[in-house]
Amino acid sequence: MPQPRTAPARRRVQALLVSVALAGNNAASYLLTAIAARALSPAVFGELGALLALMVVGVVPAMGLQTVVALRVARGTTSLGRVLALGLTTTTAVTACAVALSPVVVVVLHLDGIGQALWLAASLAPLSLLGLFHGILQGADRFHRLAGMIGLEALGKAGGGLAGLALVGTTGGTIAGVVIGSTAVAAIGWVACGSPRPAKRSRGELGAVMHAAQAMLALVLLVNLDLVLARYFLTAPEAGSTRSARR
Repeated sequence: MPQPRTAPARRRVQALLVSVALAGNNAASYLLTAIAARALSPAVFGELGALLALMVVGVVPAMGLQTVVALRVARGTTSLGRVLALGLTTTTAVTACAVALSPVVVVVLHLDGIGQALWLAASLAPLSLLGLFHGILQGADRFHRLAGMIGLEALGKAGGGLAGLALVGTTGGTIAGVVIGSTAVAAIGWVACGSPRPAKRSRGELGAVMHAAQAMLALVLLVNLDLVLARYFLTAPEAGSTRSARR
């Protein structure tokens, strides 16, 4: 009789761990924003806030990737090599699109140069791969490890950003810190998933990822669009002050 109760209890503990990890991830992102608001001038902070908003939009395909990979791993219809190939394809597509749109980001956000936009594009590569590794762990029912990965992501992303902010004190330095920290966590995620090697992928798999992400993309874009529009239509100090008031 004790056995039937063991699985539900284990599920509750796992759900709690993942929930706590997600809450910690959100808190870490807020902490990065709150500290940056006090460390940077309103003009520079408005620039960073808009870039971080675009980063949130850019990682939406990673959510779709996580969903697709989790379902395939749970069903046992694919190999880790196949889903890794899908993850690399998604990451390449997202990063390439971000690089191609970098000149547009410079114009819309009134950036001084293309460096910050390229760092933003670079940040989407490890963050997209993290979506892949989250999906593998979720589909394999390894929620304890998934919670740990989410916690490490918060540490790498926010911690790296804070380190870049402290060392360089610029928008580019902060985003570069996010890139370095997230890349380190992505490397840990690859090892945690068994260090798979990519296999040949089949056509149409990237479309499945984008289909899974399209509804979330619309929602995330609407939620974060005001930060981008503020940077475009307002002066730099006004955009930074608006961001501070929102937080």
